[in-house]
Amino acid sequence: MKKLVCTFLLILTLAGCGNEKSAEQGTTAIQEETGQAILHENPAEDSQKTNDMARIIEDQTFEVALDNWGEVTFAAIAPDGEKEKDVTFKLLKNGQETYTFPEKGTDNFSKVLAVAFKDYNGDAKTDVIAIVQYKDGENVWNQAKVFLQENADNMFYLDYDLGEYLLERETENGPAFYRDLFLEEYLQKQGLTDNVSSVMGTWKDYAEYVAGLNGEISIDRQIEIFAGQAGKWAADIEYADDLYCFALTELDYDGMIDLIVSNCGGTGSFSYNRFYEINSEGNMEELGTNFIEGNSQVDIITDEATVYSSFSADGIKDYYIFGDFLKAGPDEYHEDIRALYIEKNVVMEMPLANKDTLYGGADYTGKTVYTDYKGEEITEEDYDNFAQTYFEKLGLQKKTASFGWMDVKDLQGLNTDQIIAMLSESYQNFEVK
Repeated sequence: MKKLVCTFLLILTLAGCGNEKSAEQGTTAIQEETGQAILHENPAEDSQKTNDMARIIEDQTFEVALDNWGEVTFAAIAPDGEKEKDVTFKLLKNGQETYTFPEKGTDNFSKVLAVAFKDYNGDAKTDVIAIVQYKDGENVWNQAKVFLQENADNMFYLDYDLGEYLLERETENGPAFYRDLFLEEYLQKQGLTDNVSSVMGTWKDYAEYVAGLNGEISIDRQIEIFAGQAGKWAADIEYADDLYCFALTELDYDGMIDLIVSNCGGTGSFSYNRFYEINSEGNMEELGTNFIEGNSQVDIITDEATVYSSFSADGIKDYYIFGDFLKAGPDEYHEDIRALYIEKNVVMEMPLANKDTLYGGADYTGKTVYTDYKGEEITEEDYDNFAQTYFEKLGLQKKTASFGWMDVKDLQGLNTDQIIAMLSESYQNFEVK
């Protein structure tokens, strides 16, 4: 398996804390993402059901909608005390068992404290988090079991050395959920097993922890290097300086954050964008591009942008949708839509559609022509929806990226620690969801 990509969790900043239900309180919290408890008032009436079904833990069994499964019953089933010593979790549909979650089997089961259905690792799939209590005499401890939605591309963060920690259980149509036992050990050692809230939001820290084990450069260290090189990437400019901003991002899930520096202005409203990354030797370098020199680049300084994500054997690739507005002449205006992505450490622009308006005639009216990337004329509606139509036909998932743009001028007079603080704030404001 591929090497861990620690900033996969950037994109991602992760989902908020899960709603949970305490078995000790005997109450049921009904939430959209947590599900609705199924109460079996008289388990004896289930005589025709299997022995497993007779041992359903009522207050930790829910009706829930899961990706690719539809409406199902998530059932927590107590061990029989003979062959089974640990709780098992199953999915039921129409009263029939359809899936058993991967389990390694642990002795000394006491009870299930909480179950929540959340996107733990920021891949837009609903995962299952269970807090299970164990007891051996007076020794009581909790374990967080994190069942991640199975997808071969979701596991690209697992280095081959961690492959032995992968626990999965397949269905007839292939894998469905898996557990990263190294992650669960990490949560245990960090004391993050009290409740679902303590588990949520830990994916980023875990990935950085594993990155450190692999000898990778931590996010904090990368930010420090960028701060030390501010004199280079934030140098004074003499043109197109109506806007001059920077933002820290993670555009390609390679474990290295991307610094975007952009300036825009002039009579033609030209935009210029530069992209920087820290290489494996710990040095800042500017990424190459396929931009055509002399042409205006995308207007990238925006609070939000639409993103289309693809999953493949090579990992995740995000296509960021931006526009560009350009005054091409006294009576001519050009707008276009482009997709921006990174391919092998090169920033690529993909033209999608164009809008050209020319004013003239006795009444000086404007005529607008819309064309696609092939130069074929399209309608205004086609132009407005071009990116969505194009990428959804390819099966890509639509997301939204938020950026933390900051003014380069605000760096003037700051020391390194203050620049680090600004860069950190920018990075914290970047999110893809």
